[in-house]
Amino acid sequence: MASQGLTTLLYSLLKKLMGNLVITSLRGANVLKKLKLPKIVLIDSSTVSLWESVATIFPRIWTTVAIKLHACFDLMSGKIEWFESSASSSNDQNHFPNIQDFIKGTLFIFDLGYWSHNLLIKIDESCSFFLSRIKSNETIKIKKIVSGLSKEYEGKCLSSIVFKKNRSSIIEFTCLISHENIEKYFRVFGFWNPENKIYHWYISNLNIEAYLIYPLYRLRWQIELIFKSMKSNFNLKKISSGNEHIINNLMLANVCSYLISLAIIDISTPELKEEELLALSFQRVGKILKLVAMDFANVFLKSNKHINILKNKIKMLASELYDPNYSKRPTTLQKIFGSS
Repeated sequence: MASQGLTTLLYSLLKKLMGNLVITSLRGANVLKKLKLPKIVLIDSSTVSLWESVATIFPRIWTTVAIKLHACFDLMSGKIEWFESSASSSNDQNHFPNIQDFIKGTLFIFDLGYWSHNLLIKIDESCSFFLSRIKSNETIKIKKIVSGLSKEYEGKCLSSIVFKKNRSSIIEFTCLISHENIEKYFRVFGFWNPENKIYHWYISNLNIEAYLIYPLYRLRWQIELIFKSMKSNFNLKKISSGNEHIINNLMLANVCSYLISLAIIDISTPELKEEELLALSFQRVGKILKLVAMDFANVFLKSNKHINILKNKIKMLASELYDPNYSKRPTTLQKIFGSS
């Protein structure tokens, strides 16, 4: 595990998996069609704890020594489109995929860690779309009220306004974002949070109905579930080694394992209905891989005659891939599909 040769081999395997893995039965294809988007990707990062002995190699953030995995996932297939690792102390803004590598019209959903005027403008200039929360201390000036507020708020800074009660189910206005002499007008949406009794604010250049913005942003939670699956199902909670090569190799092996698990989706999807696919859980996919791990190994290490055994087992477990309560408690994807 400590050899540089293994690192090279794992990078080669990862590159092949990312390039050649095709999910033929894409879930949510109708959702993309109705939203008029070719792809929706989620960008986020997650940290993995390390031993104190590697603090000089992976500088700590706060009190924890950790390595950070930065990744971009395709929402519908779960496929990793891009990833890299860094010390946990590295700012997320320094780790964002090359926008030009994606199909024009792709929707990028990301959280506050990536927020910058420069990024929003770059995505818009590349003829793609973004959806993000807005930092609470960000200077956002209300240019034009669209709905939910009176015109008297135009020209005021959002951070200077205190909303003590729910003014409207959705507030929408336009704002001006500028960077290096480039100015853009983007849509801002406010959704009332009844628990905290405050508005949560989102910014986007999407041309869709306002009520879809919040459920769309909620889909970002899917990437958290993927990270949880990688940690719980593929043992990435903590890397117990003081060797830099072993740390990097275990991280690469984990990402490869996750990508291999996606083959389960491709084998299972012909067995599932559209509403079941929209309730699919990537955590459940990881658990099924653990159950059929030896069958996967037999295919790779012995012969292709084991592939039918593997496929039959996966098809038998297909009903375990999705939330069984989806008909009583619709998933966010189901809600978007139903309202699109």
